[in-house]
Amino acid sequence: MRTFERLAITPATTALFFTSCVTTKSLSYSDHTVYQGTGGACETKDGIDLWWNGTPNRKYVIIGLLIQGGLSPLGDAALVKEAKAMGGNGILRGLRESQQVGSITSGNGYISPYGYINGSSVTHAIMRGEYQYYVIKYL
Repeated sequence: MRTFERLAITPATTALFFTSCVTTKSLSYSDHTVYQGTGGACETKDGIDLWWNGTPNRKYVIIGLLIQGGLSPLGDAALVKEAKAMGGNGILRGLRESQQVGSITSGNGYISPYGYINGSSVTHAIMRGEYQYYVIKYL
């Protein structure tokens, strides 16, 4: 019974941790150029079109810029919330920049009773990124 309770709490705790690591900054956008897109890959979440590839095949203007300081399984929800607050209809993917800020190495070793030595290690990069998204309004 104890193991089940621990397993049930772990995903919720993990989701809360990742959500708290994501910061979203919203900025207004002063250029009112009208763009005509050509189509692409779109996913709609809570009434907001998330354009992961390409642009909408209709006229639109950019009304805001969202900057996210990290990625999270729940990061899309923050983007959608901010886009709705700005009065947008969709989000276009913008610049993505990342840099390595460190690394972590873990390993193990084994010595058999017969004197055989075996071991392995793995190193993972620790990355920090900034992700930009444009909030758009359809015309």
